Amino acid sequence: IPDRRPLDALSAGHVRAAGDVYWAASWLLRGQDLEVLVTRTPFLAKTASDLWEYYEGLPLAQRPDIIVALAIAVEMLEQSGIVVRERFPTLRRLLDVYTAAVATACLMPRRLFYWLHRIDWSIQSRAALRETVEPQAPLPELPAEWAAQVQDIVDTVWDAVNAVTGGSSAKVLRRPSSGDGTSSMLPFLLAGACGVGAAVWLIAGGPGNDSAREGPLGAVLSCAERYRTAIRRSLGLDRKPAQRALPPP
Repeated sequence: IPDRRPLDALSAGHVRAAGDVYWAASWLLRGQDLEVLVTRTPFLAKTASDLWEYYEGLPLAQRPDIIVALAIAVEMLEQSGIVVRERFPTLRRLLDVYTAAVATACLMPRRLFYWLHRIDWSIQSRAALRETVEPQAPLPELPAEWAAQVQDIVDTVWDAVNAVTGGSSAKVLRRPSSGDGTSSMLPFLLAGACGVGAAVWLIAGGPGNDSAREGPLGAVLSCAERYRTAIRRSLGLDRKPAQRALPPP
């Protein structure tokens, strides 16, 4: 049997909210009526109106008999001297608050548990959504030989820039190395360098424009040519197909 599939954020929020409301209903002496929340959890509810329709279908009747039984139990504790209001005022206040909560759950069960479910469902859905967010995938790493080749290309471009600027760029910038995170930026560096090389090639007028190859622009064009040659070699595009040996006549 395969492992059980993990719940998505929406389903996990429904399961947690249903369990919390059932726990609260058990403390308010209505757990038997709200057990349906954990047996038939409203997974199809998408909005608050859907949740209200679900509660309208539940058989939640008023239970004044529970209120009477709880009042009799509290009075018996008072008369027996176990929980006297003069001796235990804090405990009696807590009993009064609990009795009022039970009375509300017995007289207005549908509306009370609906609002509890709605509030807790909103909280649990947000918590489940934060827990199920997948981390961002890191950038793919290129093979070591590709990284070395691109590092050579970066050095070539750097030398060409220094030749164009007369070495002034070395006062502000330094030569990048493989330890500076170059391998993680190789895709962006490759795409950007290809774009710059193509733009310079088009501006210079193609291979037939010999006048553009003089001066600083010529150094950039020479760098772009070497860059193109290195890429073609790394991809195996300059390899000549092997020729078949002709059979002797």
